[in-house]
Amino acid sequence: MKTSLKLVAALVVIAGLGGSNAVAMQSKPQESVTYFYDDEAHTNLVGGVLLYCDGSHARWGSYTLYSEETYYGCW
Repeated sequence: MKTSLKLVAALVVIAGLGGSNAVAMQSKPQESVTYFYDDEAHTNLVGGVLLYCDGSHARWGSYTLYSEETYYGCW
């Protein structure tokens, strides 16, 4: 059961990375994306924040101390 849960979480992360970037880039450029996880090992994705170059943002889920940020910058 735990293995299948990890697989589902991994698929959600992969889908979220591809989908959020594609949608964000079509509508407006994004400055950064931060994903939040439930533990230090980044076992389960629990939330995220997209920051756009125009200063707006999109948030979902929970925030934790365990995060991973990718910075794209604004041009």
